[in-house]
Amino acid sequence: MSNLFVNLALFQNIIPALRQMVADFLRASGDNPALLSTPLDITEVIYGRLDFGSFVRDAFTPGFILFPAYFTTAAVTALALLNEREDGLLERSLVAGVRPLEVFFSQVITQAAVLVAQQAVLFTTVFLLFGVVSQGPIGLIFLLCYLQGRWWWLKSFLIS
Repeated sequence: MSNLFVNLALFQNIIPALRQMVADFLRASGDNPALLSTPLDITEVIYGRLDFGSFVRDAFTPGFILFPAYFTTAAVTALALLNEREDGLLERSLVAGVRPLEVFFSQVITQAAVLVAQQAVLFTTVFLLFGVVSQGPIGLIFLLCYLQGRWWWLKSFLIS
């Protein structure tokens, strides 16, 4: 089948019902229902679970975790820079003697604090509230998501 989700839905819902119906028919006709069994039976999986809901949740969770880290950081940075430029704070600061490198590091520090708080709330919600299982160390996942948000911020700041 070309669509994985349709395939999983069929194998989770329709195929077991069809097998049960044929097994009931074989029992009623006096035949052995074991004739219906397949030669290959998956009883244990290494990663994940056999149910369709956990597959969808586990497959899309990384994207849902990285989306806010990637785009919210860019939006907050753009909004901060636009507000500073619109209010004239950037020009006033530069005239008052603040060096451009100091402006850059002030943006880096404030956006880093916002990103850490955002990621902490997001990880708490995803892993504790929704119960998504992590296959690796949570600290490394947090660091990778943090660096993803930092890279977008740094790239967007250096381009503008």
